[in-house]
Amino acid sequence: MAACGVADPKAALRRAPNLLHFDYAAAGFLQRRLLLQRCFQLTAAQLYEQHPSCLSQISVERLVQRLQFAEHRGQEGSMQCVVKAKQETFLAAVGASQAEWEAWAAASPSEACPLYGWAQQAAADEVARLAAALPPELAQGEKRPNRFKRRSQVAD
Repeated sequence: MAACGVADPKAALRRAPNLLHFDYAAAGFLQRRLLLQRCFQLTAAQLYEQHPSCLSQISVERLVQRLQFAEHRGQEGSMQCVVKAKQETFLAAVGASQAEWEAWAAASPSEACPLYGWAQQAAADEVARLAAALPPELAQGEKRPNRFKRRSQVAD
């Protein structure tokens, strides 16, 4: 959080303790954060301080699909609903039916969406930036091969 400009990470975590167990450098978390920054037009620090619960409530794939569907329906003003609402509330807010959503979601998988590709690339760049900012002693080393074999491998 501090690397993203949050002035007081402890205070932000006190407001949203569910963020404590997340890996902030994981690609999925970064994708979600970058998508939310883009849709809310906030900095990372503002997002952590003002909307911390949004970072953990929805999967990247679902978020991308909802953002694309809201854009498709022309409902860009209700971004809070896109992120926080349950499926039924989300559909009501964008004025769509469950059948319309299902047809659109089947025809437009999140992986085929340009926004999803952007989020993956932006998150990869952010992971590299955060890794470069770490002191060498905190950087993760290479994974060592497993010295221990499972019993089924030993018996062969």
